[in-house]
Amino acid sequence: MPQLLRDRKGRRYSLSIVESNPFVLLQLHHRQLLVGEAKCLPASPTTLLLKDIAIANEAIPKPRYDWEKLLHRIPGWRPQPINYRGLGLGSALIRYLINYAREEKFQSLKGHVFRADLENNTKLLQWYQNHGFEIIQVDLTDDPDVVARLHLRIS
Repeated sequence: MPQLLRDRKGRRYSLSIVESNPFVLLQLHHRQLLVGEAKCLPASPTTLLLKDIAIANEAIPKPRYDWEKLLHRIPGWRPQPINYRGLGLGSALIRYLINYAREEKFQSLKGHVFRADLENNTKLLQWYQNHGFEIIQVDLTDDPDVVARLHLRIS
């Protein structure tokens, strides 16, 4: 059953879990548009692996009202994209993911932070730490694209 939540601007979202073998997807929708997703993979019966988490930084919601649908027909008219980042949606996704892992009896949640992600969001490691993750530095000779491993013990 989808969970309803609001962002810092008061917009409403639906947060749901889609189990698509072998992945577990946590999806965040605004006006029927997918604006956020956490993709996970059960690595073992006790470990859930976070493969990716993303919030759209430029998306155009589907029109809700007839007048909005009419605007889409005007030549040259372009709807204004919405940046969904910085509104607390990533934090809502990660909290929901941690609760899911706890309910499904996983003992740990693990993941990787990639160089490109850290370049796009310099506060990413701090963000994970704020959500309880341990940051484990890695040897760059193993995989130069991975800058850190993530680990969260689920109690």
